[in-house]
Amino acid sequence: MLSRLLIGMKTKFDGTAVGGIGASRRGARNAYVNFGNVQVELIEAVDQSQLGGKSYVMDHVGYIVGDINSAILDCKDRGFCFIADEPMTNRVGQTLLYFDTETTMGTRMHLTELNS
Repeated sequence: MLSRLLIGMKTKFDGTAVGGIGASRRGARNAYVNFGNVQVELIEAVDQSQLGGKSYVMDHVGYIVGDINSAILDCKDRGFCFIADEPMTNRVGQTLLYFDTETTMGTRMHLTELNS
């Protein structure tokens, strides 16, 4: 299903398929698609019951920034908090840091600096 969705999105929106990286830390399959300066990560649930009877859900939003450390300081100056003191590097080499949902009205969001 994930590969059909990825192919359909690439054709319909002229995105660039970055490709999947196999199972995530939670065991789910995932893939990345770039649409200009927007990157969409598709995650296939390991357990379909996690979707609450829906065929898909939105989990979180990531904001791509040029310099994550400057962006973190700017966000802190604006009253945002993060779940960790330092950013982490994910499996595809991107540096990211999740906001504390207490400061984002419950929405899961993160800052992302792409690898070069």
